[in-house]
Amino acid sequence: MMSGWMMGGSTGAQRDEEVFGSAYDPRVVRRMLGYIKPYRKELTVAVLAVFVFTATITAVPWIIKI
Repeated sequence: MMSGWMMGGSTGAQRDEEVFGSAYDPRVVRRMLGYIKPYRKELTVAVLAVFVFTATITAVPWIIKI
């Protein structure tokens, strides 16, 4: 006899979601935004730094090719 996951039955991830709830909860995000609000400038700088870092890492092979 085949187990449930082989037959397309309930997976462990589905059971975890039932037990722990959805991965995205709008209430939690709203609460988190309240804590982040005083640090908006720092967050903006950090996100821009990540984009600059990613762009430079991506550009290195292109620069070496030239």
